[in-house]
Amino acid sequence: MIRVVTDSAANLPPSVAREYNVQIVPLIVNIGGTGYREGIELGTEQFYNLLPQASPVPTTSQPSPADFEAVFSRVLAAGDEVVAVTLSSELSGTYNSAVQAAVALGEHAPITIVDSRSVSAGEALMVAAAARAAIAGHSRAEITEMLGPMVDETLLIFTLETLEYLKRGGRIGGARAFLGSILRVQPVILIKDGRVEAGDRARNRRRAIERLVEMPRDRF
Repeated sequence: MIRVVTDSAANLPPSVAREYNVQIVPLIVNIGGTGYREGIELGTEQFYNLLPQASPVPTTSQPSPADFEAVFSRVLAAGDEVVAVTLSSELSGTYNSAVQAAVALGEHAPITIVDSRSVSAGEALMVAAAARAAIAGHSRAEITEMLGPMVDETLLIFTLETLEYLKRGGRIGGARAFLGSILRVQPVILIKDGRVEAGDRARNRRRAIERLVEMPRDRF
């Protein structure tokens, strides 16, 4: 059987992870000098409660190869194969950690690592699709082939109240174009080809949300 593994950056709801038996390797969230395993030692609500007072701004660290190796080893010990879907290698070293773990387990270990070139909802859609295919009995090669077009075609579009945390976290990428604007605009951000890019400027949050609906129509 194929087991799907992902990282906590997919923001996969716990109920979905349980339903599809997806194994999640947590990133580390660093707050005030303490590292917390995302989703295990630190939940989303707790994180946002701590964020306004956090100094310096919280950062994340990729899981170590050993973290992935431990999960992969448990799956292999049960006689299953692994398809691991990670957040974009352009945004984190998580993909590389997963690859290193697979290499450590030997070239013949039945493990495939897929770089989603996305994050959060975009990554989660691929994880869910892979898990459904695994439950339906598809092979590791078939699941990997199915994910290819999803990686190429997934476009994540979102808006933020502020770019401050994206800037401080060092992942602002192409959205840097919005910084220094003399206008008070609501930025619309893209994750495209694995990278953060500037999408559009909106006059206010309401218009930004409208653009979230309009932009996919314009592109597809």
